[in-house]
Amino acid sequence: MLPLVVLILSAASRGLKFHQIDIKSAFLNAPLSEVVYISVPQGLALNKQESCLCLNKAIYGLKQALLAWYQHLKKWLLQAGFSACVLDPSVFFHSKGTMTWLYIHMDDITIFGEDVSSFIKEISQEFDIKDIGLADLMLGYRLFMGMGSFLLIKVTSPTLC
Repeated sequence: MLPLVVLILSAASRGLKFHQIDIKSAFLNAPLSEVVYISVPQGLALNKQESCLCLNKAIYGLKQALLAWYQHLKKWLLQAGFSACVLDPSVFFHSKGTMTWLYIHMDDITIFGEDVSSFIKEISQEFDIKDIGLADLMLGYRLFMGMGSFLLIKVTSPTLC
């Protein structure tokens, strides 16, 4: 949580834009690095001899899914010119041209930068995304931005979200 707060404070003090995207069906994009078998789901018509299926991609609920997705996303980000933060694996940055920081939380990405639209365009060519828009609620923090100022509030009640 601390890296997110530090990114918010740093980006806000520089007047950078905050934007959020969600990667749709993110885990299903990630190949598995190990062989995983599952029982044939009820109702799936297969040969009676087949009692299990071999997974090619991570699926939701699989214990390896989040790590497989993170490794897949990290590989793509590194190829796109981003660098991984040494101190926190959820933070990536790109300093060629305009500075862009990314905060990764599962399949959600918060983008901090002067030109967030170029990153959104680039990542949408690789993954199916949902553009959430201006980042105003991140991991239980509500962010209010004004002319040269901002207010960060820890939300404790789910009804405020």
